[in-house]
Amino acid sequence: MAERKEKKIKEELKQAVDFSNQIKSDGILVDISPIYLSKKFSVPVNQVKKNLKSFKKYKIAKFGTTLNYQKLPIFNVVITIKSTHPKYNSSLVKDLVMIPLVESVYQISGTDATHFVRARVPTFEQISTLVSHIATKFKDKIELTETMITKKIIEEEQYFYENEPFKPEKLDEIDMKILSCLNSNAEMTLKEIGKKVDLREPSVYRRIKILKEKKIILGYNCIRRWVNIPAKLQPIRAMLTMRIKAKEINEASVLNDIKKFSRVVFSYEVFGRYSLIMLIDVDSPFVLYKMIDELSKNENLLEIQTYLVVNSLSTLWSMDYS
Repeated sequence: MAERKEKKIKEELKQAVDFSNQIKSDGILVDISPIYLSKKFSVPVNQVKKNLKSFKKYKIAKFGTTLNYQKLPIFNVVITIKSTHPKYNSSLVKDLVMIPLVESVYQISGTDATHFVRARVPTFEQISTLVSHIATKFKDKIELTETMITKKIIEEEQYFYENEPFKPEKLDEIDMKILSCLNSNAEMTLKEIGKKVDLREPSVYRRIKILKEKKIILGYNCIRRWVNIPAKLQPIRAMLTMRIKAKEINEASVLNDIKKFSRVVFSYEVFGRYSLIMLIDVDSPFVLYKMIDELSKNENLLEIQTYLVVNSLSTLWSMDYS
Protein backbone atom coordinates (compact mmCIF):
# COMPACT_ATOMS: atom_id res chain seq x y z
CA MET A 1 0.00 0.00 0.00
CA ALA A 2 2.78 2.43 0.95
CA GLU A 3 4.72 1.65 -2.23
CA ARG A 4 1.61 2.21 -4.36
CA LYS A 5 0.98 5.56 -2.67
CA GLU A 6 4.60 6.62 -3.15
CA LYS A 7 4.45 5.63 -6.82
CA LYS A 8 1.27 7.66 -7.29
CA ILE A 9 2.89 10.72 -5.70
CA LYS A 10 5.94 10.42 -7.97
CA GLU A 11 3.70 10.17 -11.05
CA GLU A 12 1.62 13.18 -10.00
CA LEU A 13 4.74 15.22 -9.32
CA LYS A 14 6.37 14.31 -12.63
CA GLN A 15 3.24 15.13 -14.63
CA ALA A 16 2.80 18.44 -12.80
CA VAL A 17 6.46 19.44 -13.19
CA ASP A 18 6.44 18.49 -16.89
CA PHE A 19 3.32 20.64 -17.33
CA SER A 20 4.96 23.57 -15.53
CA ASN A 21 7.92 23.22 -17.90
CA GLN A 22 5.55 23.46 -20.86
CA ILE A 23 4.02 26.62 -19.43
CA LYS A 24 7.38 28.25 -18.68
CA SER A 25 8.73 27.55 -22.16
CA ASP A 26 5.85 29.50 -23.72
CA GLY A 27 6.40 32.87 -22.04
CA ILE A 28 3.40 35.01 -21.09
CA LEU A 29 -0.08 33.48 -20.85
CA VAL A 30 -3.23 35.48 -21.61
CA ASP A 31 -5.37 33.25 -19.39
CA ILE A 32 -4.88 30.58 -16.73
CA SER A 33 -8.23 28.77 -16.88
CA PRO A 34 -8.07 24.96 -17.36
CA ILE A 35 -9.91 25.23 -20.70
CA TYR A 36 -7.46 27.78 -22.08
CA LEU A 37 -4.43 25.83 -20.82
CA SER A 38 -5.85 22.63 -22.31
CA LYS A 39 -6.18 24.20 -25.76
CA LYS A 40 -2.90 26.06 -25.51
CA PHE A 41 -0.77 23.03 -24.64
CA SER A 42 -2.88 20.22 -26.19
CA VAL A 43 -3.44 18.53 -22.83
CA PRO A 44 -6.86 17.05 -21.87
CA VAL A 45 -8.81 19.33 -19.55
CA ASN A 46 -9.05 16.67 -16.84
CA GLN A 47 -5.27 16.24 -16.85
CA VAL A 48 -4.78 20.02 -16.69
CA LYS A 49 -7.06 20.14 -13.63
CA LYS A 50 -5.08 17.31 -12.01
CA ASN A 51 -1.81 19.14 -12.67
CA LEU A 52 -3.15 22.40 -11.24
CA LYS A 53 -4.37 20.48 -8.20
CA SER A 54 -0.87 19.00 -7.80
CA PHE A 55 0.63 22.51 -8.02
CA LYS A 56 -1.26 23.41 -4.85
CA LYS A 57 -1.17 20.03 -3.15
CA TYR A 58 2.62 19.73 -3.28
CA LYS A 59 3.31 23.51 -3.33
CA ILE A 60 5.49 23.19 -6.41
CA ALA A 61 4.05 25.96 -8.59
CA LYS A 62 1.51 28.74 -8.82
CA PHE A 63 0.57 31.56 -11.17
CA GLY A 64 1.68 35.15 -10.94
CA THR A 65 1.16 38.14 -13.21
CA THR A 66 3.75 39.39 -15.68
CA LEU A 67 4.20 43.12 -15.20
CA ASN A 68 5.35 45.69 -17.74
CA TYR A 69 8.47 47.14 -16.15
CA GLN A 70 8.56 49.70 -18.95
CA LYS A 71 5.63 51.39 -17.23
CA LEU A 72 6.39 50.80 -13.57
CA PRO A 73 8.15 53.44 -11.44
CA ILE A 74 10.86 51.05 -10.25
CA PHE A 75 14.53 50.28 -10.82
CA ASN A 76 15.62 46.67 -11.33
CA VAL A 77 18.84 46.08 -9.42
CA VAL A 78 21.27 43.15 -9.18
CA ILE A 79 23.69 42.97 -6.25
CA THR A 80 26.53 40.46 -6.22
CA ILE A 81 27.67 39.38 -2.77
CA LYS A 82 30.53 37.33 -1.38
CA SER A 83 30.13 35.75 2.03
CA THR A 84 32.98 35.86 4.52
CA HIS A 85 32.70 32.11 5.23
CA PRO A 86 30.93 29.15 3.56
CA LYS A 87 29.04 28.41 6.82
CA TYR A 88 26.90 31.51 6.16
CA ASN A 89 25.96 30.71 2.56
CA SER A 90 22.75 28.76 3.15
CA SER A 91 21.31 30.94 5.93
CA LEU A 92 22.06 34.12 3.95
CA VAL A 93 19.59 33.03 1.27
CA LYS A 94 16.70 33.01 3.77
CA ASP A 95 17.89 36.15 5.53
CA LEU A 96 18.51 38.24 2.41
CA VAL A 97 15.18 37.39 0.78
CA MET A 98 13.36 38.87 3.78
CA ILE A 99 14.93 42.31 3.22
CA PRO A 100 12.31 44.81 1.95
CA LEU A 101 12.48 45.36 -1.85
CA VAL A 102 14.45 42.14 -2.43
CA GLU A 103 12.60 39.78 -4.76
CA SER A 104 14.98 36.83 -5.27
CA VAL A 105 18.25 35.50 -3.88
CA TYR A 106 20.46 32.95 -5.63
CA GLN A 107 23.24 31.07 -3.89
CA ILE A 108 25.91 30.19 -6.44
CA SER A 109 29.07 28.13 -6.61
CA GLY A 110 31.76 30.76 -7.05
CA THR A 111 34.91 32.19 -5.51
CA ASP A 112 34.48 35.86 -6.45
CA ALA A 113 30.77 35.83 -5.54
CA THR A 114 28.50 33.54 -3.51
CA HIS A 115 25.08 35.17 -3.99
CA PHE A 116 23.17 37.19 -6.54
CA VAL A 117 20.36 39.39 -5.17
CA ARG A 118 17.58 40.75 -7.38
CA ALA A 119 15.60 43.75 -6.13
CA ARG A 120 12.84 46.03 -7.45
CA VAL A 121 13.43 49.52 -6.05
CA PRO A 122 10.94 52.46 -6.38
CA THR A 123 13.47 55.31 -6.43
CA PHE A 124 17.13 55.79 -7.33
CA GLU A 125 17.88 57.07 -3.82
CA GLN A 126 16.53 53.87 -2.29
CA ILE A 127 19.13 51.80 -4.14
CA SER A 128 21.95 53.15 -1.96
CA THR A 129 19.69 52.83 1.10
CA LEU A 130 19.07 49.16 0.29
CA VAL A 131 22.75 48.43 -0.27
CA SER A 132 23.72 50.22 2.95
CA HIS A 133 21.05 48.33 4.88
CA ILE A 134 22.32 44.97 3.63
CA ALA A 135 25.94 45.93 4.34
CA THR A 136 25.09 47.00 7.90
CA LYS A 137 22.75 44.13 8.75
CA PHE A 138 25.18 41.44 7.56
CA LYS A 139 28.48 43.26 8.15
CA ASP A 140 30.17 40.20 9.71
CA LYS A 141 28.87 37.76 7.12
CA ILE A 142 29.24 39.36 3.70
CA GLU A 143 31.33 41.54 1.46
CA LEU A 144 29.36 43.59 -1.07
CA THR A 145 31.08 43.20 -4.41
CA GLU A 146 28.98 45.18 -6.89
CA THR A 147 25.59 46.80 -7.45
CA MET A 148 24.25 46.91 -11.01
CA ILE A 149 21.21 48.71 -12.42
CA THR A 150 19.53 47.12 -15.43
CA LYS A 151 18.99 49.10 -18.62
CA LYS A 152 17.35 46.34 -20.64
CA ILE A 153 15.29 43.45 -19.32
CA ILE A 154 14.11 40.16 -20.76
CA GLU A 155 11.75 38.14 -18.56
CA GLU A 156 9.21 35.52 -19.60
CA GLU A 157 10.36 35.97 -23.22
CA GLN A 158 9.30 39.64 -22.98
CA TYR A 159 11.67 42.50 -23.87
CA PHE A 160 11.53 45.71 -21.83
CA TYR A 161 13.33 49.00 -22.55
CA GLU A 162 14.37 47.85 -26.00
CA ASN A 163 12.81 50.24 -28.52
CA GLU A 164 10.71 52.54 -26.35
CA PRO A 165 11.87 55.05 -23.73
CA PHE A 166 11.22 54.34 -20.06
CA LYS A 167 7.74 55.83 -19.41
CA PRO A 168 6.47 54.95 -15.93
CA GLU A 169 2.77 55.42 -15.25
CA LYS A 170 1.60 57.43 -12.26
CA LEU A 171 0.44 54.77 -9.82
CA ASP A 172 -0.69 55.32 -6.26
CA GLU A 173 0.13 53.15 -3.26
CA ILE A 174 -3.05 51.10 -3.65
CA ASP A 175 -2.23 50.26 -7.29
CA MET A 176 1.26 49.13 -6.27
CA LYS A 177 -0.17 46.94 -3.48
CA ILE A 178 -2.64 45.34 -5.91
CA LEU A 179 0.20 44.64 -8.36
CA SER A 180 2.25 43.13 -5.54
CA CYS A 181 -0.64 40.82 -4.61
CA LEU A 182 -1.21 39.66 -8.18
CA ASN A 183 2.49 39.37 -8.94
CA SER A 184 2.86 36.72 -6.23
CA ASN A 185 -0.52 35.06 -6.71
CA ALA A 186 -2.62 35.71 -9.81
CA GLU A 187 -5.42 33.57 -8.40
CA MET A 188 -6.13 35.85 -5.44
CA THR A 189 -9.83 36.75 -5.36
CA LEU A 190 -11.09 40.31 -5.46
CA LYS A 191 -12.28 39.82 -1.89
CA GLU A 192 -8.81 38.72 -0.71
CA ILE A 193 -7.12 41.64 -2.47
CA GLY A 194 -9.76 44.05 -1.13
CA LYS A 195 -8.94 43.05 2.44
CA LYS A 196 -5.26 43.79 1.88
CA VAL A 197 -5.82 47.22 0.31
CA ASP A 198 -8.96 48.16 2.27
CA LEU A 199 -11.23 48.47 -0.77
CA ARG A 200 -14.53 46.92 -1.84
CA GLU A 201 -14.49 44.29 -4.57
CA PRO A 202 -15.96 46.55 -7.33
CA SER A 203 -13.21 49.13 -6.68
CA VAL A 204 -10.51 46.44 -6.86
CA TYR A 205 -12.03 45.13 -10.10
CA ARG A 206 -11.99 48.62 -11.69
CA ARG A 207 -8.38 49.22 -10.74
CA ILE A 208 -7.25 45.86 -12.14
CA LYS A 209 -9.21 46.54 -15.33
CA ILE A 210 -7.42 49.89 -15.76
CA LEU A 211 -4.02 48.29 -15.06
CA LYS A 212 -4.71 45.78 -17.82
CA GLU A 213 -5.97 48.45 -20.23
CA LYS A 214 -2.79 50.46 -19.65
CA LYS A 215 -0.82 47.26 -20.34
CA ILE A 216 0.85 47.38 -16.95
CA ILE A 217 -0.42 43.84 -16.38
CA LEU A 218 0.62 41.91 -19.49
CA GLY A 219 -0.55 38.43 -18.60
CA TYR A 220 0.35 35.48 -16.41
CA ASN A 221 3.35 33.27 -15.71
CA CYS A 222 4.15 30.14 -13.75
CA ILE A 223 6.22 30.45 -10.57
CA ARG A 224 7.99 27.29 -9.43
CA ARG A 225 9.06 26.51 -5.86
CA TRP A 226 12.18 24.46 -6.41
CA VAL A 227 12.60 23.41 -2.78
CA ASN A 228 9.49 21.20 -3.12
CA ILE A 229 10.41 19.70 -6.49
CA PRO A 230 12.45 16.44 -6.42
CA ALA A 231 16.06 17.01 -7.48
CA LYS A 232 15.88 14.59 -10.40
CA LEU A 233 12.98 16.58 -11.87
CA GLN A 234 14.85 19.88 -11.67
CA PRO A 235 16.92 21.37 -14.47
CA ILE A 236 20.49 22.48 -13.90
CA ARG A 237 20.28 26.20 -13.20
CA ALA A 238 23.21 28.50 -13.93
CA MET A 239 23.95 32.21 -13.69
CA LEU A 240 26.02 33.64 -16.54
CA THR A 241 27.88 36.95 -16.44
CA MET A 242 29.33 38.30 -19.66
CA ARG A 243 31.44 41.20 -20.85
CA ILE A 244 30.89 42.13 -24.49
CA LYS A 245 32.68 44.62 -26.72
CA ALA A 246 30.90 47.90 -26.02
CA LYS A 247 30.40 48.90 -29.63
CA GLU A 248 29.30 45.49 -30.72
CA ILE A 249 26.71 44.43 -28.14
CA ASN A 250 24.31 42.20 -30.00
CA GLU A 251 22.18 40.78 -27.26
CA ALA A 252 19.76 39.13 -29.68
CA SER A 253 22.49 37.03 -31.30
CA VAL A 254 23.88 35.97 -27.91
CA LEU A 255 20.39 35.07 -26.71
CA ASN A 256 19.67 33.07 -29.85
CA ASP A 257 22.87 31.06 -29.31
CA ILE A 258 21.94 30.39 -25.68
CA LYS A 259 18.33 29.45 -26.51
CA LYS A 260 19.59 26.63 -28.71
CA PHE A 261 20.74 24.87 -25.55
CA SER A 262 18.69 26.26 -22.66
CA ARG A 263 15.69 28.23 -21.42
CA VAL A 264 16.49 31.82 -20.48
CA VAL A 265 14.75 32.67 -17.20
CA PHE A 266 15.89 36.27 -17.39
CA SER A 267 18.49 38.36 -19.15
CA TYR A 268 19.61 41.79 -17.97
CA GLU A 269 21.81 44.25 -19.81
CA VAL A 270 23.37 46.20 -16.96
CA PHE A 271 25.49 49.20 -16.07
CA GLY A 272 28.62 47.95 -14.36
CA ARG A 273 31.50 45.53 -14.72
CA TYR A 274 29.40 43.12 -16.80
CA SER A 275 27.44 43.69 -19.99
CA LEU A 276 24.89 40.93 -19.47
CA ILE A 277 23.63 38.82 -16.57
CA MET A 278 21.50 35.77 -17.36
CA LEU A 279 19.80 33.00 -15.44
CA ILE A 280 19.33 29.85 -17.52
CA ASP A 281 17.98 26.31 -17.16
CA VAL A 282 19.68 23.40 -18.93
CA ASP A 283 18.93 19.67 -19.00
CA SER A 284 22.39 18.32 -18.19
CA PRO A 285 26.02 19.28 -17.44
CA PHE A 286 26.94 18.18 -20.97
CA VAL A 287 24.44 20.62 -22.51
CA LEU A 288 25.83 23.40 -20.32
CA TYR A 289 29.38 22.57 -21.43
CA LYS A 290 28.34 22.54 -25.10
CA MET A 291 26.62 25.90 -24.73
CA ILE A 292 29.63 27.56 -23.04
CA ASP A 293 31.94 26.07 -25.66
CA GLU A 294 29.75 27.47 -28.44
CA LEU A 295 29.54 30.91 -26.82
CA SER A 296 33.31 31.09 -26.35
CA LYS A 297 33.66 31.12 -30.14
CA ASN A 298 31.80 34.42 -30.34
CA GLU A 299 34.43 37.09 -31.08
CA ASN A 300 32.33 39.80 -29.41
CA LEU A 301 32.54 38.05 -26.04
CA LEU A 302 35.43 39.34 -23.96
CA GLU A 303 34.63 37.23 -20.90
CA ILE A 304 32.02 34.75 -19.69
CA GLN A 305 31.69 33.38 -16.17
CA THR A 306 29.39 30.48 -15.28
CA TYR A 307 28.04 29.93 -11.76
CA LEU A 308 25.87 26.95 -10.82
CA VAL A 309 22.86 27.91 -8.71
CA VAL A 310 22.79 25.62 -5.67
CA ASN A 311 19.93 27.28 -3.76
CA SER A 312 17.41 30.06 -4.29
CA LEU A 313 14.39 31.72 -2.71
CA SER A 314 11.92 34.31 -3.89
CA THR A 315 9.65 36.65 -1.96
CA LEU A 316 6.89 35.34 -4.22
CA TRP A 317 6.99 32.29 -1.92
CA SER A 318 8.03 34.08 1.26
CA MET A 319 4.72 33.47 3.02
CA ASP A 320 5.14 29.69 2.98
CA TYR A 321 8.69 28.59 3.67
CA SER A 322 7.48 25.45 5.42
